[in-house]
Amino acid sequence: MNDQATLSADEQAEIDRAAKIAEQNDRFRKTWGADVTVPGQIVVTRGVASLSAGAQVQIMRAVQTFDTFTEDNDPYGDHTFGA
Repeated sequence: MNDQATLSADEQAEIDRAAKIAEQNDRFRKTWGADVTVPGQIVVTRGVASLSAGAQVQIMRAVQTFDTFTEDNDPYGDHTFGA
């Protein structure tokens, strides 16, 4: 009988994969793409692009420092960010 507390190899692999992606997403977000070891793309909506430079800097800092990931806003545990 399989103990429900024991993860299958596939389940553990998925957890490990999400953790690796989360680490990469965190590095990309915190460095705003300056960490060239993590490929990525920064996408900004027209609404944000039309804001003042000061407002854009405030948004950028909020994105860079965001770390309040929960199951509600990060259901896959990979720290994919879009807010």
